[in-house]
Amino acid sequence: SQAIDVDLALSLGVRSLSSKDDLADIPEEYHSWANYPAILFPWTAPDGRVEYQIRPDNPTDDARGRPRKYVVPRDMVPVLWAVRPVAGPARLVIVEGTKQSLAAASYAPAGSAIYGISGCRSWQKDGIPIPDLMVADGLDVVILLDADAAGNPDVYGAGMGLAEALTMEGAAKVTFARLPAAGKSGLDDVLATRPEDRRAAYLARILDSSK
Repeated sequence: SQAIDVDLALSLGVRSLSSKDDLADIPEEYHSWANYPAILFPWTAPDGRVEYQIRPDNPTDDARGRPRKYVVPRDMVPVLWAVRPVAGPARLVIVEGTKQSLAAASYAPAGSAIYGISGCRSWQKDGIPIPDLMVADGLDVVILLDADAAGNPDVYGAGMGLAEALTMEGAAKVTFARLPAAGKSGLDDVLATRPEDRRAAYLARILDSSK
């Protein structure tokens, strides 16, 4: 489970897919490129709009020979995934990555609302910030990207663009939490290496040290 609360994932509609029959209740545009077995992640936006992401056990390669770890429709408008919305939160945390977002919601302190973006640039479509970011209006926001944000200028730039977009939506304050890791490691990877009874406090310190 990689530091993910299974009950939380199930409550969000995450489920296994063993064949096309398991997609009977999902829009047709998701059927053609899914290969099985796989895991289905429903990404529900703050306004209730749902887009679906599929994670095949055996990914196919894209045109550049890279495995498609997660598959979405080509023209999909990105979603700010409301993984753990909280009424009147003291802090809104935006996490990069599917499993990373679930791990954050599994262990984040009470009063922290958790929202996910599928990739470092998945807060915009054709260069325009998605309306989902309005959920940050009036709130303190912490952005938690994967560890490569520290050394990859493209990821760093994407994060700064997100911070600017959130400020324009009315966020009271925007800070970045730095993941104590290297390479492409994500929050789920880091928390999974810690004993379960230490994960919540560990994540709280990551969030509290945001700058």
